[in-house]
Amino acid sequence: MLRCSTYFAAWVFLGLGLAGHLAKAQQPSDEDAAIEQIRRLRDIGPGDQRTINQWVTSQVEQLFANVKENAQSAFQGFREKIIGQYTNPDSTSAFQSQLAVQTGAVVAEWLAKSGSDPSGGRALATILAEMQRVDTLDGLIAGIKAADGATRAICAQALADLKRVIAADQARFSLAVQALREAALAESDAVVLSQIYRALAYPGKIADVFDVYLAAFDKRLDVRRRGALVVERAEVEALEYFRTAGVLNALSADQKAQLAQRLAVFLQLDARRYNTSNLGNAEIAAIERRLDGVESILAEIVGAGRGGDVRRQLDEGGYERRAEVWQQVVAWVGNAEANQPGALNVPPWNVPAGAP
Repeated sequence: MLRCSTYFAAWVFLGLGLAGHLAKAQQPSDEDAAIEQIRRLRDIGPGDQRTINQWVTSQVEQLFANVKENAQSAFQGFREKIIGQYTNPDSTSAFQSQLAVQTGAVVAEWLAKSGSDPSGGRALATILAEMQRVDTLDGLIAGIKAADGATRAICAQALADLKRVIAADQARFSLAVQALREAALAESDAVVLSQIYRALAYPGKIADVFDVYLAAFDKRLDVRRRGALVVERAEVEALEYFRTAGVLNALSADQKAQLAQRLAVFLQLDARRYNTSNLGNAEIAAIERRLDGVESILAEIVGAGRGGDVRRQLDEGGYERRAEVWQQVVAWVGNAEANQPGALNVPPWNVPAGAP
């Protein structure tokens, strides 16, 4: 199933829209003629697989040869070849699967090359995402490690959309989770990280991804502690996963304590930032989403009514009541200087007073 609207929207957003641009007509090659025959086969043998790989490689080479001159036209021509064969009524399911496999393999090789043109990388990522096939997994994994942020975002979104299919195959699932862990720890772009968090949000698989989330949280908290001030929306996606029915109930008592300890620091840092003047509307909205999400999870872990009530202050006045919001956060995390305890300072949560 193709996702044309989603990924073409991403492509246009990146400044590479297709409107008003037509690809130059290309003369059919011998490889094109071979593909015309192979796409009708119900059994794709090793020789045919090599032919498909060579054909895809030729299309990618042509894409990168033309992309600097006219990225829009180059992408259009590339898409017409790859997706045209993929969606051709004569194409068998066996051919479609192998085309996806070989496209993923070729894309993985090209994205791994240093210095690849970012426009070409986005074109490759968009085609893989449009195919929406788990057979392209190698290419998507390479994509979330690409130098270009837009390429990483497109591939992370595609992996998120393929979660249920990936989860059905343990080998692919393990491969994807490990790759997403590495990507999350290396990612500095909040937009991309939000998609990585979404790609990790496997239904019924919290035991397999819990440590990945914690590692990503620790990395993000370290950046905040070292002086990063502006609050971003990335963690909103992660919080939504932990708020999903059944996720918290699947955690052990020790895991709940580990999660509460990280969330307490997010709560403190976000509330401290919120309790300053002249923040922009976008950052205010991001902080409020995060505060609400964190408190909702903590209330379920610790028990309703045992900490503060940030949500009430947000509802009653929001940013105008930021000082009151801070006091409600103190009711959760405590205040070491004022010797004021919080709900999370006691066992089994054992959050240090003030959640430093």
